[in-house]
Amino acid sequence: MTSRLTSVLADPGRLAAVRQTGLLDTPAEDAFDRVARMAARLLEVPIALVPLIEDDRQFFKACVGLPEPWARCAWPITARGTGPPSRWPSSPTWLGWS
Repeated sequence: MTSRLTSVLADPGRLAAVRQTGLLDTPAEDAFDRVARMAARLLEVPIALVPLIEDDRQFFKACVGLPEPWARCAWPITARGTGPPSRWPSSPTWLGWS
């Protein structure tokens, strides 16, 4: 991970704001699902997500185009390597940050 990205992810103000939303680990909501569907439609892409990113994981509040179990998961963010954690070798959410 780049140092800039690492510093953004670790920013105490950003982390507090994400946690204060009260949205982490909550069930799907129509409003967020509509945002994801609209984004997919407007951008003409098959997958759209509304992620909330903590310092060590991302939680998908809404998801369009990914089958279960990918759609309702929290995935770790790793700072080492260029591939996904070995537990999730086929994760479509892996960005390959190193």
